[in-house]
Amino acid sequence: MRFTKRLSIVAIILLAMPPVLLAQSPAQPSPTAFATPTLPLIGPTPLSAEPIKIGETVNGRFSDANAMVTYRFVGQAGQIITIALQNSLISGAAGCFTLGDTSLVPLAYSTTEYLQSGPRAALYFFPLPGDQDYFISISACGASGDYSLSLAAPPVGLLDFNHFVEGHLSDAIYAVGYRFEGRAGDLLTFSFSSLISSITVDLVCAEKVRCGEYVVNSVTGYNASGKPQTLPADALYLVTVRSQGEVGSFRLAVNRLTSTPVAYNVPVEAEFNDGVAALQYTFPVAMGDNFNVRATSAESFDTRLTLMTADGNLLTQDDDSGNRYDPEILNQLVYSSGNYMIILEPAMLGNTGTVSILLERIPPVVLDDGPQQLILTSKQVTGVARFSGAAGEQVRVHVRVIAGLTASPQLDIRQNATLLVNSFASGSDGFAVDFVTPETGDVIIFVTGGTGTVELSLERLGQVG
Repeated sequence: MRFTKRLSIVAIILLAMPPVLLAQSPAQPSPTAFATPTLPLIGPTPLSAEPIKIGETVNGRFSDANAMVTYRFVGQAGQIITIALQNSLISGAAGCFTLGDTSLVPLAYSTTEYLQSGPRAALYFFPLPGDQDYFISISACGASGDYSLSLAAPPVGLLDFNHFVEGHLSDAIYAVGYRFEGRAGDLLTFSFSSLISSITVDLVCAEKVRCGEYVVNSVTGYNASGKPQTLPADALYLVTVRSQGEVGSFRLAVNRLTSTPVAYNVPVEAEFNDGVAALQYTFPVAMGDNFNVRATSAESFDTRLTLMTADGNLLTQDDDSGNRYDPEILNQLVYSSGNYMIILEPAMLGNTGTVSILLERIPPVVLDDGPQQLILTSKQVTGVARFSGAAGEQVRVHVRVIAGLTASPQLDIRQNATLLVNSFASGSDGFAVDFVTPETGDVIIFVTGGTGTVELSLERLGQVG
């Protein structure tokens, strides 16, 4: 799928289910819209606040004498609202607003987007924390002219894990929302396919008291990619899909992952169907390991591979480096011991098929067997070798350039988590380093130096003392 790849976004974090379309919605706020504002509520005191009801739109005009206005409405705990402020002018500012409660504590604030229809400020799918009065304090923030303020309680779709949903953003629909009940410790990813380049997906905890914060995670952009998200608490969660005025269709799936262990050189069959949009595999690694990951589908099913550390840090991704549609990750070098995870998914969300995934260990280069050569390339910029060390043994590692390197050779020598040597020789065709191994066990040598070939050899000098 060389061309349809541009239709796909992978973001590792969120959810899916029948979309909730918010008619007449303005452009989206930034992912920080739920953050605590740095400014206090502004405008008249609550006693002079003008009334507004959920489902209403009120109109006003910004002027020198009317640059700040506060509106009051009654909300219920758990109610999900959207606020939109629209300026009548096509250019310029839209104004801004802050949402607060009866204690005048700021809960959320708007940000402005500039669309073809004019500037708009909005706050989408915000969960109200209690049964009480709330205040929307709007300010011109550089705007002038007529404005309209809309307060709505948009419908929110119910999530079904591991099933994709199709939705659409249009000139009248800039946001869709979903909800699901999550459990503390749930590991989620989301898969996304769309032509919308400015897509933003927010994962929000609707119960701040349980989660400690509103925004759990947010990703933005055509190639947005986030890490697997572990939910912080048993709570209701919301997902908002929005764009900055762009229109188009999308597919979204939120995957509740179940880890499957894989072993080196043992192929595993993976099947994708209506209830499986992503699969996760885990395996232990040791510092200095080098391996390949291959997904094979008889050239008939397009998939994507993502490699991550156990805590969700992205290492690399691949779509089509193998035969035709097959992805592969080659010569992956491990710099620290731990657990890695592989996420495998269709390149186009909703496609079904069967894939074989294979984890291959690359045999280590061992200096105990004599001098060894390492070839460094633009794709393999670091070489690795090892030897068996004895506690208290003094050793010397010789480095000789066989084919000219494009940079000075550099050694990084470690045992377990301890750095023993970090050394390089500028412009040198060879050098040697002496050190004492502190423990009995493997010593790992990482070599860099641009592209070229180096030879390593080991000289054992005996025990110290």
